Amino acid sequence: MAPPVWRETARTCFRTRNMAETGLQVRLTLPFDCERRSLPHYAQEALWAEGLMILRVINQMEAQAPREGEVEAPVARLEAKLDLVLHLLALSLQAAHVPPPAAEITLWAEGCTLATESAWQPGDAIVLSLYLSPALALPLKLAATVIAQGNGELHAHWRAMPEAVQETWEQWLFRQHRRMVQGQRGQK
Repeated sequence: MAPPVWRETARTCFRTRNMAETGLQVRLTLPFDCERRSLPHYAQEALWAEGLMILRVINQMEAQAPREGEVEAPVARLEAKLDLVLHLLALSLQAAHVPPPAAEITLWAEGCTLATESAWQPGDAIVLSLYLSPALALPLKLAATVIAQGNGELHAHWRAMPEAVQETWEQWLFRQHRRMVQGQRGQK
């Protein structure tokens, strides 16, 4: 059987057999929520634009601090003030919304695997809200399509993730993977 011409159908039909082949994966314990929701095109584009902004902020916050002397003093002061403003904004937003409880989730460049007791069907449109950083109370919302469910796990692929979001997402994933490897080396 030849693969379908349409890319999204090809992903759904031919990626369910072996989830391990997706490459870089990280298994984390994060607060997240998953809801069944189909988005019109304009809403999905807005979701990805917001996601790109949130990922860029988190990647900047988590990036390694420059060594002494690398950044001029005025720039360092400005960055510190911006960090404080972001922190205060996050605290005010966090007071208005309490994130869901943390649970284990496996994330990779093209999708995720999570434990669920809900009944999902392949092809269901979902929105996954991930709280990636305690320093930023805003969730990263990712549009996805359920590709399989079984043994209490749901497998989903991101739906039409733009290239800029994909690159920023992969940067964040790589950083998390690097931290996991460093943590394992430290335990030996």
